[in-house]
Amino acid sequence: MPARNSVLAGSAKLAELLTSENETPFREQMRMGREAFLTLCRELTQRGLLSDSLHINAQEQVAIFLFIVGQNQSNRAAQDKFQHSGETISK
Repeated sequence: MPARNSVLAGSAKLAELLTSENETPFREQMRMGREAFLTLCRELTQRGLLSDSLHINAQEQVAIFLFIVGQNQSNRAAQDKFQHSGETISK
């Protein structure tokens, strides 16, 4: 039985945060504003430092990183929040 099977996976939650009228939840979770986040993602991909993978896009990769370092979270907490395996989170 799958362990990571929440209705709202990380990519959907990130999309919800990015499109919400209220920026406060995004800022609280990512520790930066939406425009700064989008600029960071754009710069990392344009410089070839980050790219979409088979299972996870570049924006979600950055969100996972920010979640872990910005909130001092564990791999397991990131697995639960973003609904990915420990291996995917570690990469």
